Amino acid sequence: MVSTRRSGRIQETHKAANKTKTTKTKPSKPKKSKKSSKKSEDSDSMHLTATLKPLLAIGPLIRGLVVCRPSKSIRSPYVADVKLADGSTVIAHTPALDVGGLMHPGAEVWMKARPPGGKTSHSVELVTCKGPECGPEGEALVGAHPRLAELVTKKLLETAVLPFGGRESETVRSQVTLGDSRVDYVIENSDSDVSDIILEVKNVVCADYHSETAPKKVNDNHCVVTSSVPAEEYKRYGIFPWGRVGQEFEGKKVVSERAIKHLRNLAKLQKKGENAKVLFVISRGDCEGFRACHEQCPVFAEELAKASSAGVDVLCAKVHWNTNGDCFYHGMIDVDMKK
Repeated sequence: MVSTRRSGRIQETHKAANKTKTTKTKPSKPKKSKKSSKKSEDSDSMHLTATLKPLLAIGPLIRGLVVCRPSKSIRSPYVADVKLADGSTVIAHTPALDVGGLMHPGAEVWMKARPPGGKTSHSVELVTCKGPECGPEGEALVGAHPRLAELVTKKLLETAVLPFGGRESETVRSQVTLGDSRVDYVIENSDSDVSDIILEVKNVVCADYHSETAPKKVNDNHCVVTSSVPAEEYKRYGIFPWGRVGQEFEGKKVVSERAIKHLRNLAKLQKKGENAKVLFVISRGDCEGFRACHEQCPVFAEELAKASSAGVDVLCAKVHWNTNGDCFYHGMIDVDMKK
């Protein structure tokens, strides 16, 4: 058990930790129909957008085209110059940097206005990914702000649609120090017969490409991972981690030392009898599955497999966005631990 009432092992990093009680009521999930083709899946996605209420809304959003990153006036990789429809240029915060190469000059982005007084007037929330892998329309919106996965997960916990939790006896706490690091959420249960849940969340914004239609890799930050299966057998996978291999873990070059340490911590906690889970949130609507990106970071892929073998539950939730800033939940999708 991880509840402070029973184990005393949890220490909050902030005195005012968020506490949210979930409810028993579960919204009805859309029935899944058999899909004979990628086109039919995308038709279903459009139908879901038209008929379901959004899981959450972050709008209104403003459309723009990336001019350059870093900005010409603020030389930071976290800031970009973005051109608006009226021809004016704004300075926008880009917390996910170039989103694995998706946010290049000329890329379409959807931004939220920021309060006055700061160095940037907008923040980039979504970016458009283009290509034949994105469906019949040739494009898909991608959640380009790291906090979106947190917002999605909080709403999924509140609405009790995840395949765990959802009891009135539960209390959700965020950013809790446990073991060797902070975990994103601890779902505590006052019912002694139900174990508490330790939940780590990872934001998935990049996806693989088919080898015949993949874009040319332009730099080390550009995440271009390809599949060479026959085109008729190809299905798109969301992949994690993404980014430049510039950090080190136990003498090996990795994308994110922090992400690997999180997996190690979850595995240790699971072996001690805790109920640990890692949830990958695919923040784009064009993926049918998820896998670790062993091409970019084999160490992370190895650690994810070890964590799974130790009993850590590896899950993936899929959402998609529209240009109004509305987010729609598609349910849980497959995690491929063999790829």
